[in-house]
Amino acid sequence: MRRPCRRTESTDIAFSAMFIFKIFLTTILFRCARADDSTDFVYNGFRDADLILGNLATVTRNGLLRLTNYTQMQKGRAFYRPPLHFKSSSNRNATLSFSTTYVFAIVPENPNFQGHGFAFVVSPSVVLPGSLPAQFFGVFNSSNNGESSNHVFAIEHDTGKDSGFGDVDGNHIGIDVNGLVSLTAAPAAYFTDDGRWHNFSLSSGIPFQAWIEYDGVSKRIAVTVAPVTVPKPRRPLLSASLDLAPVLLDPMYIGFSSATSQLVASHYILGWSFKMNGQAPALDLSSLPRLPRTTPKPRPKILTIGLPIILVSLVLAVVSAAVIVVRRRIKYSEGVASGLLYLHEEWEQMVLHRDVKASNVLLDGGLNGKLGDFGLARLYDHGAGPRTTHIVGTIGYMAPELAETSKASPSSDVFAFGVFLLEVATGKRPVEASTVSGEELVLTEWVFSCWKRGLILETSDPKLGGDHRAEEMELVLKLGLLCSHPVAGARPSMTQVLQILNGDAPLTETVAWSILESTEHYHSSTTPPHSSSTEYGFSQTASVVESLLSGGR
Repeated sequence: MRRPCRRTESTDIAFSAMFIFKIFLTTILFRCARADDSTDFVYNGFRDADLILGNLATVTRNGLLRLTNYTQMQKGRAFYRPPLHFKSSSNRNATLSFSTTYVFAIVPENPNFQGHGFAFVVSPSVVLPGSLPAQFFGVFNSSNNGESSNHVFAIEHDTGKDSGFGDVDGNHIGIDVNGLVSLTAAPAAYFTDDGRWHNFSLSSGIPFQAWIEYDGVSKRIAVTVAPVTVPKPRRPLLSASLDLAPVLLDPMYIGFSSATSQLVASHYILGWSFKMNGQAPALDLSSLPRLPRTTPKPRPKILTIGLPIILVSLVLAVVSAAVIVVRRRIKYSEGVASGLLYLHEEWEQMVLHRDVKASNVLLDGGLNGKLGDFGLARLYDHGAGPRTTHIVGTIGYMAPELAETSKASPSSDVFAFGVFLLEVATGKRPVEASTVSGEELVLTEWVFSCWKRGLILETSDPKLGGDHRAEEMELVLKLGLLCSHPVAGARPSMTQVLQILNGDAPLTETVAWSILESTEHYHSSTTPPHSSSTEYGFSQTASVVESLLSGGR
């Protein structure tokens, strides 16, 4: 027969010590579990998802996560609410492995004009202050793009080509670290098991599935994308060495961000799963919410900022060879002017485009011009003075004061727009060889010299024949010369330009001759050019431009 165990002081001490040790071990294990392997979720639709939605983002009645709609120049974001710990508890300099998969669809308003795409984002914040729409995806802006202090990792699904970011084309997938110049990128495609390459259009409106896998041990990232009807390809589209330890902080948020420009699209996420230190749970494709049926919508009337980029030759061929009337060319110019007005005066901060030219304008079906390609653009607070930067732009469109001050300003954008107006009206390029003398012809100087001799209408595009109103052509030519005035202070603002183009303010002969006289004075002066309108006799021109809007027609 067993004797009952008699508790002694020593057994009590041992019991207490064991209890304390268990509590300590449980706490350590809990902390390790929190940081290392406890995070995983799967959403086959988002009706009950734990998300933080921002800007345009919303969950539809059937469970679709819709990041954007057909509203222009807006952003949409959705982040998983709980912050995640990507750092190992045993080694804070190491990043844990993770994987995620999601099904998405991009549905443009007009299938012929794709807007911008979206990005899967790992970010230290769900707010992303100062981020811009359009090609910045609502994640970065022109000032912080590429800065290591961003601590942002992203996979971009881009439906627009931006030469400033070195995009491979207008339909690609890229791996981004702290900016939109991708570490590596490739046209959207997938590989079959026998090694064949199949490309596809991201903005086709059909669902695709993406898989992102990061190995924290080997420090490699792999990205695979394919239509939902295709099983996961064995070979990823993108694979690269990448140490995320210096990029990711602790904790971080994961989610999606997208944006619209003048060209708009709806960006949908149908399902999403994630796993830390393991394979992301498979999505149940059969239970994902259905995309809505889409019908064509009339294009918005407002003209602001569009998608780059078409070739100069294509723009001139469309405008000239079509033998259209001047009114359509004015409408074409109004679109670009509206975009610049929005950038300079109407957005919450001032944006200097710095590369306004014909090849950065897209024509829609109604020949409305839309300004694009913001690779050289800079962002400033309203009222802030211009800053010295590297001289950038395109020969023929660059304002003369840039050579001396290297300071871009709204007025230097206006100069480029003036050259663009002359290009539209004459059918000639800003700088080209003369067919008569073989010498180089500078468009602004040529039109100005014809104006001096009373022959300004002879500069109009001969392909127009007589199919235009002389007074409208003369307006475009004189306004082009006013905008491309050699002194910055004599140029109008974009508000004034639009008022003249729309017929709300006159460009009187008094103003025209004041411009003529001041320009002649500029060319005859041996003093270097400056931006001040009070020097070299230009105060009269600037004051006339300011006052012309207050008078009647």
